[in-house]
Formats: sequence, structure tokens, C-alpha cells
Amino acid sequence: MSNFFALSSSQITYCGLKDEEGITTQEVSIKVHIPDEALERFNATMYASSAYIELTYIGQSNSQEIGKLLGNAFTVTLRNLSGDDAEAFSEIHKRDYAFLNYYDYQRFGIPGYPQVTHLLGKALLDQDYQRAFKLYRLSGNTKLIQ
Repeated sequence: MSNFFALSSSQITYCGLKDEEGITTQEVSIKVHIPDEALERFNATMYASSAYIELTYIGQSNSQEIGKLLGNAFTVTLRNLSGDDAEAFSEIHKRDYAFLNYYDYQRFGIPGYPQVTHLLGKALLDQDYQRAFKLYRLSGNTKLIQ
């Protein structure tokens, strides 16, 4: 966005990181007015490049800031279920759940490395610390281990 609109990165703010594997929406604040025609050109360019980014003007507000997000909402889509499993899930009413939503390496993994954070979490829950340590090393995270 900053390159396309010739803005400095400080003129574009947002609250959080997005999962590169998910279909997500993100509110951003752009500190200058972007004309409708420029938004249309941006969206056409991104669509043509398969970048899957679309900007929509929704109004004016204060700028966004990392760590100031009050919460998230998720819709989980289950695919490739057996007939019995699909039927069992269809009988469950929609519910809202609240849970901790960790971010950064512990949730997303590191781009370019194997996506094993879910396996690492399972190993920890199973108290299989040797496997958890191996998966941690495989994950590419070097925050604690050199």
C-alpha cells in the first residue's frame, strides 16, 4: 500500500498481524485521504496480481496501533468431513466462545519454515517434552535457542 500510494510506512497503521493461511479482514488507518479512483486502481492492480488484497473505505477514526486491538472474531470452516461427522456438527448450534488468542511465532510459525506449531502444542499437552523440543527446533524459532 505504501509503495502504491507513495506513502511512508508511518502513514499506514494497523492493530495486528494476519495469518497468511487465513481469509481475513483487517482495518487499517491511512493518515491521508485516498481518492475513490485511486482505491479502485489499487484494487484492480491487486486483483490482477492475485495478491488478494482489497481496500474499502469505511470511515474516519483514530489511527490503529499494534497491541491495542480489543479482540478478534473467527468463523471456523470444517471441510472434507465424513457424512456422519457433518451430520453431528450440523446438530450443534452456533456458539460464541472466548479463549486466549496467542499471536506471533507461537500461533503463525515462521514464514519459510515447517508449520509445526500445532504439533508442538499437542506435544506439550501430551507432556512429550522431547518431541516438543524437536518440533521447536524444527520451527525455525531462534528466540530462545541459538
